[in-house]
Amino acid sequence: PLGTGTSTPTTQRFRGSFLGYPVRNQWRTVTLTVRNGYYQPVAGANVRISGAGVRIVSKRTGTGGKVSFRLRATRYPGRVAFRVTKLSFTAATYYRSVRAR
Repeated sequence: PLGTGTSTPTTQRFRGSFLGYPVRNQWRTVTLTVRNGYYQPVAGANVRISGAGVRIVSKRTGTGGKVSFRLRATRYPGRVAFRVTKLSFTAATYYRSVRAR
């Protein structure tokens, strides 16, 4: 019967790809493209950055699944975490290592 509520909801997984690296004590733009399992862009996903001395900032992906952060990492060695969340998706964390120069 319908509406019994015994089935578990299906969840999708994120696939992330980067453009750019954080560099110690320099302002850099790092772009993350978020896609689903079928490589389609995911719009409206919440992306939160933290770690390596960067300010914690949250943004949402656009219609093309892209989100850009202008960040300045102050800790080296270190890494910046990109936490991606959205309803009906399994949350994912992607890391980008800080470069010296």
